[in-house]
Amino acid sequence: CFYCDIGGMIEINRGTYKYWAVYIGNEELIHVVTPGMIIVKLVSEQERSKKLEDVAASHVYKINNYLDDKYTPRNIAVIMKEVGHTIPYNIIGKNYKHFVTYLRYGKLEF
Repeated sequence: CFYCDIGGMIEINRGTYKYWAVYIGNEELIHVVTPGMIIVKLVSEQERSKKLEDVAASHVYKINNYLDDKYTPRNIAVIMKEVGHTIPYNIIGKNYKHFVTYLRYGKLEF
């Protein structure tokens, strides 16, 4: 069941690049909000989280927990403690994929 994988890393194929998010239940995601930095979750009530279909748009997506054999996934309660934090973004060292591996495993791995 796709929606049963709370804390799962979602890989969205946007053609020229892969966009990543973490599923937190109720079809909601934690994902990159602005190009210059990663905001764990938007603050305003209206934009508290985005629905999977809104973020994926017409792009193909799948769960890709590719490091589960190497690391133990963190509990969703631990992941949710990251809500409200801001993390610097750069394409090489702290990008979408690094962000979701940090949330799921506590590691900034690529």
